[in-house]
Amino acid sequence: IRYNIAKKLHPKIRLTRFTLINLNILKSTDVSNSLQATQESLKFKRIALQLTRKLSSRHTFQYLVDLNILKEKDLAPRFQAIAQSLKFKSTACKLDHKLEHRPNKIKLEEKNIIKTECLAASLQLVAQIVKFQKRIEKVHYKLDHRPKREEIITSGIL
Repeated sequence: IRYNIAKKLHPKIRLTRFTLINLNILKSTDVSNSLQATQESLKFKRIALQLTRKLSSRHTFQYLVDLNILKEKDLAPRFQAIAQSLKFKSTACKLDHKLEHRPNKIKLEEKNIIKTECLAASLQLVAQIVKFQKRIEKVHYKLDHRPKREEIITSGIL
C-alpha cells in the first residue's frame, strides 16, 4: 500500500533499496541465504512476544467503558444516543437536587466546616497555625507550673 502511494505521489522516482527493505518488499541481504529463514522466524517470534506483552497490559473493555473511552455494546447504535441523553438528563437531575439541598454558609459555620474569620483566605491558614501554637504554649505553661505530687499529698488532695 505504501509503495503504491509513493509511486502515485512520485511516479518517476525510483525507490531506494533501503526503502524497499523497510516496506517489506525486499528482504534484507545482510545475512547469508542459509540464515535468512532463521532470521525471519526470530523476527516473527520477537513480534509475537511484543504483541503478547502489549495485549497482556491492555485495559479491559469494562475499564475503557468506565472511562468513557468506549461505549457499551449492549444497545443497538440507534438506541445508544437515546441512552446517552437519558444518562445526561439523570445526572443533571441529580446535580440539581444536590445543589438545592446544599447547606448554606451559616450551617457550614455552625458545623465548624468553614471558619467565620474576617481574614483573607491566604491568611486563614497562618491564623490557624498561630492559634494552635498558642494552645501548645498554654499547655506547656500549665504543665510546667502544676503542683508537685508531694505537695498534693500533703495538702490532702490525693
